[in-house]
Amino acid sequence: QPYEFGNLLHELFHDFLGVVTGRGERPTSSALPELEAVAARHLARYRDRVPPPTEASFEAQREELLAACAILLAGEEREAGGRRPRFFEVPFGMPEDDGGPAGSALPVEVDVSSGRFLLRGRIDRIDEAGEGRWSVWDYKSGSQRRFRDETALDKGRRLQHVLYARAAESLLRSHGENVKEVEAGYIFPTRRGTGWRFVPPPLSRSRVDGVLTDLLDLTANGAFVHSPDPEDCQYCDFREICGDVEKISERAGDKLADETNESLQPFRVLRGSRD
Repeated sequence: QPYEFGNLLHELFHDFLGVVTGRGERPTSSALPELEAVAARHLARYRDRVPPPTEASFEAQREELLAACAILLAGEEREAGGRRPRFFEVPFGMPEDDGGPAGSALPVEVDVSSGRFLLRGRIDRIDEAGEGRWSVWDYKSGSQRRFRDETALDKGRRLQHVLYARAAESLLRSHGENVKEVEAGYIFPTRRGTGWRFVPPPLSRSRVDGVLTDLLDLTANGAFVHSPDPEDCQYCDFREICGDVEKISERAGDKLADETNESLQPFRVLRGSRD
């Protein structure tokens, strides 16, 4: 399944980059045979755990995985610049996981203008980009479509990069690293993604805080709003629960249009946002 393929990519890149950077080397295309050997070991393990229905389906996904290996290394050579991969699969707020050299068993506390909340997750990769400068990356095995044509926060739909940037800032400082600037973005290391790397345009902390506050206010009001745009439901795993998405989205639009429904005002602000 797509999520299993994504997990396989994460584990593969984690193991390979950890070994390469542990030797003090940078990942380049010359290391492709080594990466392919690591991929073969992971494939064998996954094949035992998730038996393929046919040899043809296994071979197709094997080719996709090997293509992703080549795409990742080509991107490392093309885009790395002065960046150096440092930390991988960094957990925070997950006491069952080994935090490694940069993780934390405790969640990260995120301050916003209206208060604070606790955040847990796992950062795929953190690169050192210079004196006090860091880059946070998340691997995406799917399509670029929703990332190319939308704004930085996609009106509150896309928050991972800004939240993980704040989490990385806190984690790195707590581990004694010099932190002056943290950027965050996405790597698409598959044929579908063509190796594209996307760093959303920077936003002020106050602008991000405003979007987070609107989302938190909705939750505090008990308003768990269905999207008025049925396109938002296209790839949702739970759309069968909702039933007729077109009708429900239409009803959601009617509720938003009712200005007397004050609990939905933060959502109106979000959908009217430039970000």
